[in-house]
Order: sequence, then C-alpha cells, then structure tokens
Amino acid sequence: ARLFRPSCSPLKSEVKWPLRPPLLSYGSTLAAKSMATDLAALPPQLKGTIGKYIRFAQQLDAKDARMAYYCRVYAMQAGLPNIKASPECQAYLMALMGRLEQDKKAVLAMCGGDAAVLNNPEHATLFTLRVFKQADDEDRAGKANKGTVRAFMAAAAFFDVLQQFGTHVADT
Repeated sequence: ARLFRPSCSPLKSEVKWPLRPPLLSYGSTLAAKSMATDLAALPPQLKGTIGKYIRFAQQLDAKDARMAYYCRVYAMQAGLPNIKASPECQAYLMALMGRLEQDKKAVLAMCGGDAAVLNNPEHATLFTLRVFKQADDEDRAGKANKGTVRAFMAAAAFFDVLQQFGTHVADT
C-alpha cells in the first residue's frame, strides 16, 4: 500500500486504525501542553457533542499532530454553542482554545512556518480517505471485525472534521 506522507507530517509509518491512545503518554511536544483538555476532564454537557473528536485528537497526537489539531479545531467549533451551559463547559472550552494556540504554533513550526497549511484541507482529506479505504478494503475482503467498525466510525468523524474547510472537500 502506498503511504501518503506530506512534507510536514511526522508520520513514521502508515497509520493503522483504530489507534489506541498512549497510556499516560503526553510525551510529544503537542500532547504535553495541557491535561485540562484531556478527555477525562470533558464536562458531561460536552461529551456527546465533542467527545469523539477530542478522543481521536488524543489518539492522533503522537502519529499525526496536524490531523489531531484539525480534530480539536472542529471540536472547538462544535462546542462553542454550549459555552454558557455551565462554568465547567466554559472552563474546558477556554482551556481547549489555549491548547489550540499552542498546537497551532507547534504545527506551524513542524511545517516550516507556512500558515497556509492550516487552511489547506488536502492533508485532512487524504487522511480521512485513507482511513475509510482501509476499513472498506477489509470489509470487501470479508475480513471485517470490530476494528473495521471502529475504522468506519473514525472515518465518519473525520468526514465531520472536514466540514471546517467548507463544502465539497470530500469530493476531491
């Protein structure tokens, strides 16, 4: 299988889905920033809205920091309507906003300071299509299992994340 590796992506090998979150591994420069934006700190009012995007971002921190950043941006956009639901929601979203600023700097540094990469959907689109294709290939080969279902669910969430780039991104 051909591996997509954009010039500013830290991928060492092909990402296999489903990823498992690293156990207490906030070792990467992006992940070490704030435990306040951890999935465990997510207020109950936000779990149904943004929980899966935060979980995928945590899983991707060590594998693909740029896609993790896009997941958190989408989570922030989806969570903003609930900012006044409770003081916990407001505190979490403010911490997430701070985390996004730190991640943005790290992703820009990783990509050579080119700010255009943050608004370019190509990386996220190819990543999403690769996850979907992996699940689809397993399903068509008759080798579907729980991991295949998780990969389809992840791909669906990543297609949601693509919405931040505007319409018709997935048609490319």
